[in-house]
Amino acid sequence: MKQSSLIQAPWTPGKKVLFRFVFVYFSIYILPFPLAWLPYTDWFSTVFNSLWMAPVVWTGNHIFNLANEIRVLPNGSGDTTFNYVQVFLFLVLAIVATTAWSLLDRKRPHYERLLYWLTIIIRYYLGIVALTYGFAKVIKTQFPFPPMTWLMESYGDSSPMRLLWTFMGYSAVYNVFTGMGEVLGGLLLFFRRTKMVGSLILAAVMSNVVLINFAYDVPVKLFSSHLLLMLFFLLAPDVANLWKFLVLRQAVEAAVSQPVFVQKKWKSILLTAKLVFIVGLIVVHVFNGLSMIRTKKDLPVAAGLEAVYDVDTFVLKNDTLPPLMNDKRRWKRILIDQGGMSNVEYMDGAVIWYRYDQDTVKHTIALTTPGSKTGYHFSYDLSGSAGHEVWRGAWSDSDSLQLTVARSSMKDFPLVSRGFHWINEYPFNR
Repeated sequence: MKQSSLIQAPWTPGKKVLFRFVFVYFSIYILPFPLAWLPYTDWFSTVFNSLWMAPVVWTGNHIFNLANEIRVLPNGSGDTTFNYVQVFLFLVLAIVATTAWSLLDRKRPHYERLLYWLTIIIRYYLGIVALTYGFAKVIKTQFPFPPMTWLMESYGDSSPMRLLWTFMGYSAVYNVFTGMGEVLGGLLLFFRRTKMVGSLILAAVMSNVVLINFAYDVPVKLFSSHLLLMLFFLLAPDVANLWKFLVLRQAVEAAVSQPVFVQKKWKSILLTAKLVFIVGLIVVHVFNGLSMIRTKKDLPVAAGLEAVYDVDTFVLKNDTLPPLMNDKRRWKRILIDQGGMSNVEYMDGAVIWYRYDQDTVKHTIALTTPGSKTGYHFSYDLSGSAGHEVWRGAWSDSDSLQLTVARSSMKDFPLVSRGFHWINEYPFNR
């Protein structure tokens, strides 16, 4: 095995200090990579974060004087108090390590070899992350189509993040488009010769992601911002040449980056291993995505009867209640959603969630409190007027209840039924 000669030009003191800081900070931040991002190893990040709990809590209590002690570890939100205090500790550790490193290693002329390996690690880290999020969009597991619950929700009642998820979830085409940008950029990062192109693609994609996270209050601001900074790090050596070529229209020489292993047998072995690794990542992501979709389809879904049932008549213990606003007893509508869940909306706006079960043979419906059998049990028939059903039942065998309901399905929502039109004589903006 023969190692190639790397550029030996000495670095300026400022460049060496900056590199030391970047090296330490990014190395700390991406830990415990690769275990946290390789398939079936995400559990390791939980173990790793638990090791940070004590120093993070101490810092929160004694440095920031937080009113409440930090108890929430990183979860679906990546912008927890834990995350912000942890990033502060990363900065402190990086500054301390950079200072010590600068004092102990002042005479070294450059860090070309260390830069080479850090670049590889960052490339693979960003590549894996990009493929993970990219395939989640291509296979449409990150942004599924809005469920019935969301379609019934007014824009004003949704959070900014819910509004974004509804927007993204509506269009499979747009999901594939944005996802393929991440997949393509991620794949190009795995190869030294296409590193710059992959970085440019991902920098464009990630800039949009970061802006969306801030604009729609998506709790991935810290993580996405760090990914963008890492992409800027990869692009930094090419900025001058890009400026000369694209703006000044001057001829530039191609950047030369020699691989560490130059013997043909090592190049072949490494290329084969890399291709196997990439193909394995793709297979795992596709398999996991399709498994998630299959699992969702296998959930109890009320025999395909997800719908909204507007309550036309409500008879409680032989007493017909009119649809008066602010009535705390009368139901306004019943929503049957995916996954065997439902909710009942009252006239006063209150909403109570129930577990939904239906027997289409016996014509029975049960709305029970999750985790128990207590709830409403109905028998129903379809003999009413067109589009109406009659539900007869009681709350746990007391307080008889009879409903006449009118059903609306997913296709009755304009967002679902409108579809795509090449020709629009007038804007359909309602």
